[in-house]
Amino acid sequence: MHLLVRDLDRHVPVKVEMNVDVEFTGDHVEGFNVFADIPGIDERHKNEVVLITAHLDSWAAATGATDDGAGVVIAMEAMRMLSALRVKPARTIRVALWTGEEQGLLGSTEYVRTVTRSIG
Repeated sequence: MHLLVRDLDRHVPVKVEMNVDVEFTGDHVEGFNVFADIPGIDERHKNEVVLITAHLDSWAAATGATDDGAGVVIAMEAMRMLSALRVKPARTIRVALWTGEEQGLLGSTEYVRTVTRSIG
C-alpha cells in the first residue's frame, strides 16, 4: 500500500485492479510458529537463548516477499551459516519464525506467554 501512496504523492498515475476471492473458514484458523536450535555447550549458559526472529505471515496489503519473507530468509541463512561453520556456542541459538504477527503479534506473544509459564 505504501508504494501506491508514494506514487500518488509524486503525482504518478496509479491504476489498481483487484480480483478478490474470499472464503470464511470459521473464527479460528490455526497457525504455527517454527523453531530450530543450535544447542549451547557451556553448562552454565546452555539454557540461555539467543533469538533470531522473523515472521512467516504476510499482510495482503503489503509487499509480500519483503514483509517478512526477506527476514525469514536472513534468519534461516544465519542459522545455516552457523551450522556450516560448526559453531559451538556457549548459549543456545534459536531461530523463531512467528505466525500471526500481522494479526496482532499472535505468534510471538504466545511464545512469550509459554516461556514465561515454563520458568514460573
